[in-house]
Amino acid sequence: MSENHTGLIPGFKVNPVDTTAAGDVFNGALAVAISEGKDLNDAVVFANKAASISVTRMELRPPHHIEMK
Repeated sequence: MSENHTGLIPGFKVNPVDTTAAGDVFNGALAVAISEGKDLNDAVVFANKAASISVTRMELRPPHHIEMK
């Protein structure tokens, strides 16, 4: 994606347990990915993955960086 392009980036299929703070995890992971120099498309995929992992757990437990590989 670029400034002049929009598109759909599919999410990951998971069995959600607790969606508390999924948006916060997404936004934080997006900020991390962008600060690490990922392009926008890869950053959104990274953030989707982080949020998807986080909703499979009770309470707010963002994924560890090892789980994001």
